[in-house]
Amino acid sequence: MTALVPLTGRALKMMGRFPSFMRLEKPGKVIGDVALALGGDVDFAEGRLARILRSRRIEQAEEEGDVLRLAALLGLVEEDFFLLRRAYEHDLFADAPGPAAPDALDAETAAWDAYDGYLDALRTAVMRTAAVMTDGCGTLWALAEGACLLLGANNGGKAALEHVDSFVITKGFIHRLKIRFRIPDGESWKEIQRLIYIHENPIVDKETELADARQRQQYKVHRGGFFHGRAGLRVVGTGDRTVKPLVINLESREGYGYRGVLADGQVLLFSRDGHAYLDGEDVSAKCYRVYDGFQDDTAMARFADGDPVHGFSKCDPAGATDRNQPGPTVVGLPEFPAPRLLHGDSDFRFSVEEGAFDASRFGEAVFAFPDKAAIDAAPPSGKFQVEWREHQAFMVRVLLPPDLKSWESAFLSGGSLPQHVARGLERFRPAGVRLEVDFWNDEWVLGESLLEDLSEPDGEGVDFNAPNI
Repeated sequence: MTALVPLTGRALKMMGRFPSFMRLEKPGKVIGDVALALGGDVDFAEGRLARILRSRRIEQAEEEGDVLRLAALLGLVEEDFFLLRRAYEHDLFADAPGPAAPDALDAETAAWDAYDGYLDALRTAVMRTAAVMTDGCGTLWALAEGACLLLGANNGGKAALEHVDSFVITKGFIHRLKIRFRIPDGESWKEIQRLIYIHENPIVDKETELADARQRQQYKVHRGGFFHGRAGLRVVGTGDRTVKPLVINLESREGYGYRGVLADGQVLLFSRDGHAYLDGEDVSAKCYRVYDGFQDDTAMARFADGDPVHGFSKCDPAGATDRNQPGPTVVGLPEFPAPRLLHGDSDFRFSVEEGAFDASRFGEAVFAFPDKAAIDAAPPSGKFQVEWREHQAFMVRVLLPPDLKSWESAFLSGGSLPQHVARGLERFRPAGVRLEVDFWNDEWVLGESLLEDLSEPDGEGVDFNAPNI
């Protein structure tokens, strides 16, 4: 029996125009061969046109190159999706193999399934990037979403940022977003959920130079950032001249003193935690705090409330500054309110104990100098330094989950994942704001921000910058 020619597409339509008794489908029929040839060309051209049309639509593009060319219309480059491609090359989109070894057909099907999964992820990444650009770059959300896109991570849609250190006045400076991604797990992959942190204006340690300090010498200290806050005052002994050192902040009208003599090289620190340490040993009980008014000739304008009537100084513990012989019994305090450094410029004054007739103990006072010129000509009475922490203005830090460090060896051949993400985030970065990318760790909150201190009535750690992670 003679085999019939299969009729499909346009060839079938053409041959359907002729009477059926002509049996054009039989081999050897010239009209049938012509219809098959013409119809096949039309079918092929129509198929090619349909593929071309699909390649112009992001949801229907069937090739990686087509998707990347559409992404280029937004100024995106292949490197923006580099991690997705590397994940595909490392079988991140492949299903886990079954108990039996797949045959060749199953292996080919699995390969196509993995490619389709990669294309779906690539399409989604391009469309999400377009959505960010439509909504507007330069926002916290744009940075968080941009980091997710560069990592090929899923955030469950347009999830809201959580403001970790929220307080009454503003939303704070620390924000986070939950994401899901895969990491290597032996010979396969596992999906985990972690957090990306966006840290605005991160805190940085600041300090003045450890400078020579002479009697009654003043220093100007500038605190940047946005708020007042605690400070540490460091005094280093010089020779045998650092006798009962006293450091006064003329702006906040408070001073901190030590009822003893520092040996050469000894370090006295009035710390931000409300304690004083001498070479690491707690000596708070030998220290005192004076506040409100200072009546000497260098600070007559530093009265409390600007009124000399209320300008009398106060001292804790009582009697710590009394120099009459015999001195009172002073009951030391275990701690003091921490030294404060106001936002902006502050004037500090350093001094040691000057001798007074019948009111000074031997070896615990120095000669008083007649004028400033004599003081400047004398050797220094110690060294003095102020240290504090402040917010870095116009800076944002993106912190990635530490689990992603495994990607550096798996995808980047030991390269830096934070650097790769930082380059990609440039298009989302606010103008004039410096951007840093790094991994966070479990100690990040303690090391990079301040926890709420319930013992403080107000101020740093309570009114602001008080994360509760």
